Amino acid sequence: MKKYFLLLGLSFILAGCATQQGASLSPTDRAELEVPLYCEGESECKSMWERAMFFVSSNAGYKMQIANDILIETYNPTQYDTKLAMRVTKEPLGNGNYHIVTSAWCNNVFGCTPDAYVMILKAKRYMKQGAET
Repeated sequence: MKKYFLLLGLSFILAGCATQQGASLSPTDRAELEVPLYCEGESECKSMWERAMFFVSSNAGYKMQIANDILIETYNPTQYDTKLAMRVTKEPLGNGNYHIVTSAWCNNVFGCTPDAYVMILKAKRYMKQGAET
């Protein structure tokens, strides 16, 4: 029984050492990360979607598994891996407008490399501006 409590205590200590994703973001970057990404009209949406495909294929830690008009998704991360998997969805809002949602994650309790929130912010900026910042 003592071993159980010792193991439990050790796991809590280790969990406390885990890095907090997004900790390196400035308050301005955090605010920008929270702003939803929308595209309006066929031309803008096509351009942003092409940029999303390029960004994911160039920056995710895994190969793309699905890439179509509404979903871009990589393979899922392997156990304990810090590399990022990514997903970008294009939700139709009507009248040629879309909400673009980007997700990034890994399968490691100590965090991802690079940071998932930093990668999402870079992806959103790239989709909007066409250049990595």
